Amino acid sequence: MKISIILLTFLVSSIYQEQFYTGKITRVIDGDTFVMQTITGSVKVRLDGIDCPENKQPYSAESKAFLSKFLNLGSKIHKKGTDRYGRVLGVLWVEGININLLMVKEGYPWHFKKYSKDTALAEAEIKARENKKGLWKDPNPIAPWDWRKK
Repeated sequence: MKISIILLTFLVSSIYQEQFYTGKITRVIDGDTFVMQTITGSVKVRLDGIDCPENKQPYSAESKAFLSKFLNLGSKIHKKGTDRYGRVLGVLWVEGININLLMVKEGYPWHFKKYSKDTALAEAEIKARENKKGLWKDPNPIAPWDWRKK
């Protein structure tokens, strides 16, 4: 009986255990997508809860350059899921800083409200808009999801 309870406890805890990847960013694809090298191999990551400008869209280069600051630094990804392209959806942490949130505060992406109810991201976007940070300097920035429709 004790063994069954221990085994059941282990199985339940492993199902609900949060998954993290630790490694270094080796390649930035765009402002919200990169490749991370871990000890078990490389992982393609899409930052959860945000959407950066698309390539050739205004502020695309700036958002990619901001994310590139974290190349080759020790990083941790808190996995939130997997997207339809097989990329890990996650929150990037570098030296204890939530980079997804930092990017929104600096005005590089939109909070991707369609897929995220994160109130910290929502509030950060409001403040970035009010302070005209990053892409919010533009009086009429086009959201990436609208840009992709064109």
